[in-house]
Amino acid sequence: MNHASPDRARADDAPARVPTPEQLELYVQPVVRLGDRRIVGWEALVRGSNAVGVMRTPADFIPRAEQSGEIHEIGQWVLQESLGWLRGHAGPGRTVAVNVSALQFEHPEFVELVAQALSDADVAGERLILELTESVQLTDRAHARAVVDALRDIGVRVAIDDVGAGFADAELVRTLPAAVLKLDRSIVARMSMTGARAAVRRWVELANGCGMSVVAEGIQTAEDSAAAYELGCRFGQGTLYGPPVPAWSVQIPSPCGC
Repeated sequence: MNHASPDRARADDAPARVPTPEQLELYVQPVVRLGDRRIVGWEALVRGSNAVGVMRTPADFIPRAEQSGEIHEIGQWVLQESLGWLRGHAGPGRTVAVNVSALQFEHPEFVELVAQALSDADVAGERLILELTESVQLTDRAHARAVVDALRDIGVRVAIDDVGAGFADAELVRTLPAAVLKLDRSIVARMSMTGARAAVRRWVELANGCGMSVVAEGIQTAEDSAAAYELGCRFGQGTLYGPPVPAWSVQIPSPCGC
């Protein structure tokens, strides 16, 4: 009979375990202005590893973290690390976007935790965007609206993420006072198709009517970028401009260019 080594067994068991903060690593991906490809901000992403160094994406552990309640600890770690990195490395005036789950968003002290993290990092609220995926089910939208209003009072903006991924809820976009709408990569990748182009145009028109800016995610080619811009998206994100990389590896030119 073959027996797996202890290390192999731990590696195979990796998806069942939620990484500890010591096993998390912050990654970032640039968000650019499509007109001139100037970096205007970054999206913060988290990666995890297990005891034998197997790298894991959020899809591997976030659902289990939400079930166990550990999502609050992970979410706070990502927020604090992102703001600390933003202050020292992201470049003047640029923003950082941090993903939050519905469980975090509905926590009774969520706004206070965000405000404290901003204060600890000495970062203005205007430089933070909190991304709420469109697919999450907010159990109390009146409360959600109140949370967004409270965040706005401290300068923090909210983005509705993954729009067009099949969970379309135009009513959420209309009723939640968010500042940013992010088109999912699945619809951006199909912009050469008439139906997808029409859908993108409708989302852009809805966002414009609500005073929201639009970010097209998953842009991989110059053709994707041109199509998104033509359809009214003013900001973009994707491998064309840079893949997610470890935050520590980002080199920002100094203001003097030296």
